[in-house]
Amino acid sequence: ILIGSGNDGQWNGLLPGASLYAANIFSATPDGKIKASLGSMMKALDWQVTKNVQVVNISLAGSENKVLSLLMERASAKGMVIVAAAGNGGASAKPAYPAAHPKVLAVTAIDQQLAAYGHANQGDYIDFAAPGVGLWTAMNGGGALQSGTSFAAPFITGAVALELAAGAKPDPVTLRAELRKLTQDLGPPGRDAIFGWGLVRMRPNCK
Repeated sequence: ILIGSGNDGQWNGLLPGASLYAANIFSATPDGKIKASLGSMMKALDWQVTKNVQVVNISLAGSENKVLSLLMERASAKGMVIVAAAGNGGASAKPAYPAAHPKVLAVTAIDQQLAAYGHANQGDYIDFAAPGVGLWTAMNGGGALQSGTSFAAPFITGAVALELAAGAKPDPVTLRAELRKLTQDLGPPGRDAIFGWGLVRMRPNCK
């Protein structure tokens, strides 16, 4: 979604000229399950700091954790902007972390009719909405239509990258304010628990 080349006959990525650093924080447990660990996330963020990564896209939803909170605080202090999927637990689900952390930009998903994704988390931590329903995404052996807040998050990650390239300060308060200027309000007027501030509409100023 972020840097696809379009060589498969489908649409190009949002920022095809960008560099992508992918950090895997998942591993197999003794019982055969695949899980992420805070230790792996710490190593991943440290590695991305060494690579001068400015924006990190996280598609991970868990419970509140003091160690995770500290990681988000430290990453933000180093000038790293974190964008995270809001979670796919439904309207009654508890806030999902890291998206619900104040230093993180939380993204929910909407469909082509600008309706909310039915499985998306809701809450006052939601910042923005982006396309995330029925998106064509790359997979092993080809591609498929997929849905979820994880597929919406890259749209805001790309928007943040463009704002930073234009000189915006790399902190969540500033970036929320800048992106709000480009947002189409959805749902009740102002920020709400379903769409946040609404749909960010942005076109890169390419020459």
